[in-house]
Amino acid sequence: MNQRLQHQIGDLIGGQWQVLAELGWGSYGTVYLVADETGFRRVAKEMHLFADPLAAARGLQFHRAETAVLSQLEHPGIVASYPLDIAGPLWADPATGLECAADCPQAIELAGRYYLLQDYHPGETLAIRLARAEAANTPLPAELVTAWLRQLAESVGYLHRLGLVHRDLKPANILIREQDQVALLIDFGLCRPAQTVPGYGTVPLSSTGRFGTPGYSPPDPVEQENPGPAADQYALGITVRQALTGLDPTDPSQAAALREQRLTELRDDLDGRLAAALDRAVRPAAEDRHANLPALLAALAARPDPPRPRQRQHWVVIEPTRVEAGRLAPGQMRDLKVVVFDRRRGIRPRGYAVSGDDALLRLLPATSNGSQIELHLLLHVPREAAAGPATVPLTIHANDEEHSIVIAYEVDRDAPKAGRSGCLALPATLLGWR
Repeated sequence: MNQRLQHQIGDLIGGQWQVLAELGWGSYGTVYLVADETGFRRVAKEMHLFADPLAAARGLQFHRAETAVLSQLEHPGIVASYPLDIAGPLWADPATGLECAADCPQAIELAGRYYLLQDYHPGETLAIRLARAEAANTPLPAELVTAWLRQLAESVGYLHRLGLVHRDLKPANILIREQDQVALLIDFGLCRPAQTVPGYGTVPLSSTGRFGTPGYSPPDPVEQENPGPAADQYALGITVRQALTGLDPTDPSQAAALREQRLTELRDDLDGRLAAALDRAVRPAAEDRHANLPALLAALAARPDPPRPRQRQHWVVIEPTRVEAGRLAPGQMRDLKVVVFDRRRGIRPRGYAVSGDDALLRLLPATSNGSQIELHLLLHVPREAAAGPATVPLTIHANDEEHSIVIAYEVDRDAPKAGRSGCLALPATLLGWR
């Protein structure tokens, strides 16, 4: 099998750009770090292979389309690019992928070699940043991700004003510049005028021939077939929600939550306006999203709510939280029981309870039943109580937590007269609850 067309370290591209390192390679070519004689660095993307003629032709097609688009663009959020074509005839050794003389055994003749030179910005893709955050089990700061959203919305909005759609927004196509942590758009191989080319992404989605990037392309097949600016908005929304939550839209077990749940349910320290803007950006129907990216930015530009503190973890459980004492006659008493336990292994609740009305609800000595506490209560309905439903509150303080429950009952003047009934039983150790 033929090797991919490639360069060695030290090769000169176009007689000017010396190859310093290979940064990566993919289906349609290889990416190099290069420098001129002054040491000025750029990235060189070679978009042509010779191992597979069909792949070579498709790679060249993408290269020419990308250079045509990039020649129109001048924006601080988009990496500046310059085409460099080296005319043939050239020859390459299929065994090594390197250029060789015309009389090299089995040499393959090339019509030319085709490059895209780009300004070099040291940094890493958002995909790499997300992988590091996941490995460290540390969420990315909301303020930083919000800044990236603003920067990317400006850059993508610039494309939309020119009538273009990126068609492949995802973390792998976003570069986080090292020096200032600014988010830059990269990889414009699929960028085209709106609704002129079907598909959103490069992965075949079905036997119909549609292409997309699972998890990032909009869910509506009609929108996938004719992607417009709203498709970019959806992909950007999914990307930013992924950065905020760590959920992976390409994982079927996580994708539904990332798309459908309110963002504040996935992360509770976010500004409400940010969460609402991103909830709207990923609605399934394009017409239900923001009218455009400037509208999304306007939603973010409103005065922000202060970040909400993370909710405290509660370990103490009260069962039940509403005690139904039933129908009682005036003057009747009923014994009730409430169970208190701590979900942490080996920790027994300690504390006290406060009745909302000592005349109605008396606290009897508590008992221990293993790791849980049983609170015994005596509800006494006054003889003069009016008929109808009534409640009395009970506040329970346990292990530095406060919980409120309700004792509900109904006064029925026609109920059979009785003295005391219920579940009173005090067989275990009496505790110092009060």
